[in-house]
Parts: sequence; C-alpha cells; structure tokens
Amino acid sequence: GTHYTYALGGTKWVPIATVVPITSATKISYATLQGISYVFFSGIGAYKWNSTTNTLIPVTLTGLTVANILGITTYQGYMIAFDQNSVYWSSVLDIDYTTNSVDFTPSLTSGAGQIRPEGAKGSITVVTPATFGLAVYTAANIVSAVYSGNSRYPFNFKEVVASGGCNSEELVGYDANTGNQYAYTTSGFQSVTATGTQTVFPEITDFLAGSDWEDFDQDTLAFSQSVLTAPMAKQIVSISDRYLIISYGKTSLTHAILYDMIQKRYGKLKIDHVDCFEYEYLDPALADAPRKSIAFLKPDGSVYILNPSVTLSSSSGVILFGKFQ
Repeated sequence: GTHYTYALGGTKWVPIATVVPITSATKISYATLQGISYVFFSGIGAYKWNSTTNTLIPVTLTGLTVANILGITTYQGYMIAFDQNSVYWSSVLDIDYTTNSVDFTPSLTSGAGQIRPEGAKGSITVVTPATFGLAVYTAANIVSAVYSGNSRYPFNFKEVVASGGCNSEELVGYDANTGNQYAYTTSGFQSVTATGTQTVFPEITDFLAGSDWEDFDQDTLAFSQSVLTAPMAKQIVSISDRYLIISYGKTSLTHAILYDMIQKRYGKLKIDHVDCFEYEYLDPALADAPRKSIAFLKPDGSVYILNPSVTLSSSSGVILFGKFQ
C-alpha cells in the first residue's frame, strides 16, 4: 500500500506521504493530461501527484459515479474513464487548474460525453490507447474506438472482427506507439488492430491454456513435469517496441517467455516476480540500450534488469539441442 516516486536527478525511490486505503482487489491506472499526472484507484477515486510536496491530492471527476469506475487513460487531450458498461470522455475546454478537477458532465459545449460502445458483447474490462484511438476490451470481444476529430462525437465505436474476450488488463500488452496490440483472449493470442485481429503464437496459447507444467532444474540438470489443476497465472508486457514478455506461473509469476518480434526468436527466463516493465534509464549514456530495458519487480520490491550477455561469469542458463517434445 505504499507508493513511491522517482524524481529526475534523484538516487532512489522516495515514498509518497499520502496514504490511499487500497486492497488487493484495487486496480490502479493513470493518465497524463496537460502535464498533470493523475492516478486512479478503482472504487476509491482519482488523485493528482504534486511533485513539489511529493503527495497525492484528491481530484473530483465531476459527472461520474466514482465507485463504479474501473480505470482511466488518456487520448488526444481527453481524459478517458470506463466502467463495466460505458466509456466516458472529459471536457477538453473546462479544466480548472486551481482544483485540477476534470469535468465528465455530458455537454455539447464542453465536448464531454459518454456511450455504451456499439458491438460490445460483454462487460468492459479494460480500455487502452492505441494509434487509431482506443481499444475497448470486454469479457467476450474487443471494440475499437477510432478517433474522429469531431468534438461532439470524438470516437466511432465498432466491433473488431474475429476478436475474443479479455478479462484482465494484465493480459493486454499494449504500446500506444505501435500499430497493433497483443492480447491473450478467449480466442487465444491475438494481434489487435482497429479493423480486425490475427491469431498469433498458437504454440504459446496451447502451452498457457494447457494443464501440463514443465520445468528444468539447472542444479540437477533434470526436467520435471506435472499436471495443473488450475489455470496458470499470466501477464503480457510489450517493451521497447520489440520484445513481448509473457510471464506465467502456477499461482504466481515465476517464469517468462521472451519473444523478439524483430528477429522472431524465443527465449525463456526463470525469475520470481510480480511485474515486468520497461525500465527507462535516466543516464543519457545508457538511454540507447533497448536490450537492457527489460526489468522485473520482485515480491520484496527489488528491481532486476535483464542483462542479455552470455559471457558474464555470473550468468546462468541452458540451451537445448535436438528433439524435445
């Protein structure tokens, strides 16, 4: 329940003094609008980060029933909020910089509005920004919201052809700077665009959806195999517009499949973690190191950065030759 920030030029993560009464079920999302960082805690409310005092200041999202809101994001100057049934977009005119509240009250004058997305076949689970606008993931399918540029009707909603459902934001690996998104859906692993989907990586789908668990012990140099009685824990992350990290484990994340989308090669990592994310070096001399931008957050809060070198004396790993099925 402790939140931390890392200020430019700092040497360590600094805890934020503000206490937010979150639980394990609380989902945290964020949006940056007009240079202001907003953090939303599902069922609790929105906060603005004050960089001077390193505190979180409560923000009122007018026109919304905050208890029902699942998350926020942003696109083209709009604050986007969503609940299980609707997508909301804020005013682009009426932003009060004194209280930093965001107005979601529907108005043809301010441009704020809401809609129940046409084509949605299930409850909304996550909304992410995309190059075309917004990708609205539901429990049964995906709906695209193409940005129109019309202030009265800023988004045109349409069902994405051949899309499956997605029940968690952790199963969507999105990067707003790329032309497509990857998601693990009820139809398997899919590449998502505004007009349709393409089923990809069927071998990963078969493995993650299966009940066979296999592992390799580097100390005994032996394989082990067991049968699972519950679905694997899973998470998908896109890093540096090149790497797709599929984390998985029996009950928590203990392994990760690394896929190089450029060279189209697989690798596998074995590390206990709760999250994988793109690490941004603040040192300009290291900023151009995309291969060293894959970071893992461990359960104790420590961060480990993947070093892909195979010549280090501290490195460990195994490569398999021949047929193994």
